[in-house]
Amino acid sequence: MTKEEVYRRQMQQLGIYDEIFEPEIRTLCRIERELTRAMKAWSQTAPPGGKPSFLDDHYPVIQKLRAEILQHRQALGLTPQALRKLT
Repeated sequence: MTKEEVYRRQMQQLGIYDEIFEPEIRTLCRIERELTRAMKAWSQTAPPGGKPSFLDDHYPVIQKLRAEILQHRQALGLTPQALRKLT
């Protein structure tokens, strides 16, 4: 099952799904894939047997993507506060 299908199903179960949300769902999933790639690149900067540094240039990108993901989840009503506003 794709991430798009997972979000669509969650929204249907919550009773808030509408086709108008499709572009937002696709955008959210694209950003989540970008986050996965950024985190992989960040983890590859770690020394052998160590952990990646929060001072690495990848980390601010990861933080930005996480914030964007939260904004898109809120737009879709997939956070408790956003769900209360939609219902």
